[in-house]
Amino acid sequence: MTEISDYGKTLLGTAMDRRVARSDVGDSYVSTVFLAPAPHAPRGVWETMIVGGVYHGREWHWDSAEDAVRGHRRIADDLAAGRDPGVAES
Repeated sequence: MTEISDYGKTLLGTAMDRRVARSDVGDSYVSTVFLAPAPHAPRGVWETMIVGGVYHGREWHWDSAEDAVRGHRRIADDLAAGRDPGVAES
């Protein structure tokens, strides 16, 4: 019962509770969060999004926490190096 309750808290929690990673890069930041399975997240339950800057609004969806962490790092590294993060796998 506790596992279900903890899972429910994760699904219903705030964005801070669901955040996997956040990286500030120049005038933007990269945010990766856990999303509850829903029609708006058909390809996965983790989402990485760029907020601000030239690439504002670009997003990627991941099928596992490990892929989400790897993808987040790659996207943040690409932005920091001045590369287009659009080539990142999703």
